[in-house]
Amino acid sequence: MPITLPPKKEREAIEGILSALDDKIELNRQTNETLEAMARALFQSWFVDFDPVRAKMEGRLPAEGDAATARLFPESLEDSSEGTLPRGWHYGSVYELCKVRYGAPYASRLFNTEGRGFPLVRIRDLSTHNPEVFTEELHPAGFTVESGEILVGMDGEFRAQLWLGATAVVNQRVCKFIPNSPW
Repeated sequence: MPITLPPKKEREAIEGILSALDDKIELNRQTNETLEAMARALFQSWFVDFDPVRAKMEGRLPAEGDAATARLFPESLEDSSEGTLPRGWHYGSVYELCKVRYGAPYASRLFNTEGRGFPLVRIRDLSTHNPEVFTEELHPAGFTVESGEILVGMDGEFRAQLWLGATAVVNQRVCKFIPNSPW
């Protein structure tokens, strides 16, 4: 079967664009890997090794923060039944610290993109804070989330997000964490 190809100059231009896109995708992948490694290292430093507490005990600022960040950490470590922890900290289940509300199973056949009803937060909306669909369904297990509340997508990553979007209802596989005490 004969195939018509664009002229050589057009093919080379298309190749250049696609090659640039491939390079950008690879650079973004490497950047994401670097950011993930940095986040893991910061978590290890702050919440496993307690480096900011140790820095304060030695009268210096933590390596990965400023004075405002340092103020968020206790001034000393103490022995506990759970091991050595920053003063006032303890290990606990998320269910001891928060109430967890699980999103409702809204019917996807009732979703709309015309803005009718309530914005519906799905996992894919957590990073953008901008729901793509709406629902007019009044689900008996439904509830709303307000800006400033904590949501977690229950996919393979379980990343907590501070919701910054408008008031919306929460779909299944997304849950809202409600702290038992003020921060």
